[in-house]
Amino acid sequence: RRVKLAEENCLARAVYFEARSESELGQLAVAKVILNRVKDPDYPNSICGVVYQGSGSRNSCQFSFACDGLPDDVKSASSWSNAKHVAQKALAGDAKLAAMGSATNYHADYVKPKWAKSMKRLIKIGRHIFYSDT
Repeated sequence: RRVKLAEENCLARAVYFEARSESELGQLAVAKVILNRVKDPDYPNSICGVVYQGSGSRNSCQFSFACDGLPDDVKSASSWSNAKHVAQKALAGDAKLAAMGSATNYHADYVKPKWAKSMKRLIKIGRHIFYSDT
């Protein structure tokens, strides 16, 4: 039970810090990327492992909040409550997640990462563009 709560918390933190200003669908999409990575042998096999992968080096991880060098302080109780709700929905397999298919990467629409050219663009939701490597 403790592991399940820790994993849910890691997922909620990622949703909060990466997508709290997005729609519920946008937040669920970020959660789906994390869950897809957990299933992919190229990534760690736990939610916390995926969220914090590369966090030992500044700006070297998919989830920028995990390695931007800034404190990860929750400042909005309502946004945090919503992020926890979204994480729970994602872990329960919310039907809206099916639209995300095999997405394993995303970025904000105001950046142009080099890796995006080598991946299949799937969908843009809010300010995020989602990709699959298949």
